[in-house]
Formats: sequence, structure tokens, C-alpha cells
Amino acid sequence: MRYRLALALLSAFVSAASPSTAMAQGIRNFCAAARQHVEGDFKLSDAVRQVFGQPYYGVPSQQDAACIYPLQVLRYGSADVLLTMGNEPGQACHGCSASLSAYFLARTGGGLKLVNKAIDFGQAGTSGYPGDISPVRIGKDDGIAIESGGTFQGHTLMLLDFYAFHAGRVVHVEASPRVALSASDAGAVGDSGPNTDVSGSWVIPPGASNTLRVEYKVTVGRRRSATSATWRLIGERWVLSSGGPPKALEAGQ
Repeated sequence: MRYRLALALLSAFVSAASPSTAMAQGIRNFCAAARQHVEGDFKLSDAVRQVFGQPYYGVPSQQDAACIYPLQVLRYGSADVLLTMGNEPGQACHGCSASLSAYFLARTGGGLKLVNKAIDFGQAGTSGYPGDISPVRIGKDDGIAIESGGTFQGHTLMLLDFYAFHAGRVVHVEASPRVALSASDAGAVGDSGPNTDVSGSWVIPPGASNTLRVEYKVTVGRRRSATSATWRLIGERWVLSSGGPPKALEAGQ
């Protein structure tokens, strides 16, 4: 039951231990540490100017400081989406997630025009770092996938979450069961038995945007195995339709 407990711990930390910066997107000050990151990326700096005008990078690096940190620009068919967070990455408590906001910029006449925004639409990651974010197609909607996780009591877990841009809103597309991508108990103290490592790779196949497939590789001591799981999109939720996460991931066997 080691991974089940660790998954519960991680979910509790991410949902309950969000930093005090959750509403930081309503302020105008930017994290000082964001300046080099933004100015070194033309597409990102252009999007920031379109949304905020000339930013003021006035908030120094310190834990739990409320400031805007532009993360990245994602490109879709007719629009770009600027993603920001409410704190400097890594400047939050170990169990604290990052609060994310999205600004939707239509590409018109060779430029960008702000048409919508979603402030603090979701939270992800630990230590104020949201993880890896990539653009995806979820059913009929554009959206994002977030790979994030952390280490708690020697157990490392990586989770996969999805948000869809639907009817002017950013909707959390939950999964049943939740998609855990990888896990390791190599750092756990006091656990008996061989070390267990699980690594997973995921894909939403082209032309099948209502399907999520994860391929798992499992190592328990010297034994190796592989399995897969497939989720189908039903409404606004991924539902397991075949296979399943490896037993080692579910119960630490």
C-alpha cells in the first residue's frame, strides 16, 4: 500500500498547501527573476507586452512572495495562450503548488489581441514549480497537459493532469483513476522488500483526441515487466476503458 499512501499524501499537499500567492495574478508587479526569462524569449516578451504593457520586475526572490512569473506561450490554431504563475518557481514551501493563469491572444492582422483570460484556473506541482506543460487536443477542445509531482517521505510520484479550453472557460478534465505516470520508493526509509520503480509514457493519438494511452515499464528488484492503460473521454472526464496502472503503482507490491 506504499504508493497508494504516497499518492494520497501528494494529492493532499497539492490541494491543501497552496501558497499565499494564489491570487497574485491580480497584481501588477512581476518577479524580478522573470526578467531574463521573458526578455530572452521574443514570443514570450511580445505576449507579456500585449497583456500587461510594460512589466515592472520589482519583486525580489523570496519564499512565498506574490508576483507574476510568465511561464511560456503555447500556440494553437488561431490563438496563442500565455501561461503565468503567481510566484517565482521554486520559491514556495515543499508541499505548495503553483497557481496558474491563462491569457488568450487571438492572432489578427499580424499581431496579437487579448480576447479572454482565466485567472488562477488551477494549481500544479510542488515547491511552487508547476512541472512540464504542453499543448494538447482533448476531444473537440484545445487544452494543456501538466506533468508534475514531488517526493514525500522518500516516495517520488509524477502525476498527469489535463485542462481543456471549453466554452470560454478552463475546465479541469479529471481522470478516474487519476493518472500516475511514474513512481519510485528508492529514497524511502524503513520499507521492507526490493525497490520498485515505475515509468510511464503517455500519448493522445493523432485523430483520436478522446483517447489517452499510457505505457508503463515496471522494475521490482531485478524483475521487469510492462503494461498499459487506456482512458476514454466521457463528457469532461477521462474514464479507464482498458488495462490499468501497474499493480506495483497501485499497491506497492
